[in-house]
Amino acid sequence: DAASLAVVDMTVQIVTLLFWGVIGVCALVDTSTVDTLFWPAVGGAGVLLIAVALLLYAQHAGLFGVFAQRAARKLKSERWRGITDGAAHLDRTIREIYERPGRIVLAVLIRCSTRGLMAVEIWAAAWLMEHPIPPDNAAMFIGVVGTLRAFAFIIPGGWGLQEGAYVLLGNLVGVPADIALALSLASRAREIMLGVPALLSWQLIESRGLKGLIAAGKPSELDPA
Repeated sequence: DAASLAVVDMTVQIVTLLFWGVIGVCALVDTSTVDTLFWPAVGGAGVLLIAVALLLYAQHAGLFGVFAQRAARKLKSERWRGITDGAAHLDRTIREIYERPGRIVLAVLIRCSTRGLMAVEIWAAAWLMEHPIPPDNAAMFIGVVGTLRAFAFIIPGGWGLQEGAYVLLGNLVGVPADIALALSLASRAREIMLGVPALLSWQLIESRGLKGLIAAGKPSELDPA
């Protein structure tokens, strides 16, 4: 069930990135002095749209179970039989989640709204730095940089990538490099202020669960095997 929720949530996140990526690119094309950005932007949006379509098709067609069944037949392992049953349950649960489209739409709206608040954050930070930027520039930073970070997910937290993207995009729309870098660091500060307490709370909860297992005399459940 948790895996099903994670898959659907990932799909919602990709749809949100597509929406805000288009907004960001449109704002960049509108405010930038470079005239060669339109068609690359259209191509990037098309790739994201195809990715979303393929992901939705894979979930509705039950491809997780299909792949697991093929692997089980080839490997002929008892462990893979259990994985096959789990994959089939995963497919069923995902389809049940999509049978509530209202909740999916609400999830997309919530994620899009949080991106909008992040754009307000960038706009307010620039104003506090006494270098105000128009709202479309703030939307451009959030939309384009967020999409780039998603593509470069292999880089933890997008460290370095986000800062370079802010400086490059700022240069295209007339924002000085030092201000663009400061805006990126301002968003980093928010991530740290919210993320670190959340991680510490998670660690505290997990440690209590671990102590409960040890006190109950069930150390075998901690063995990964």
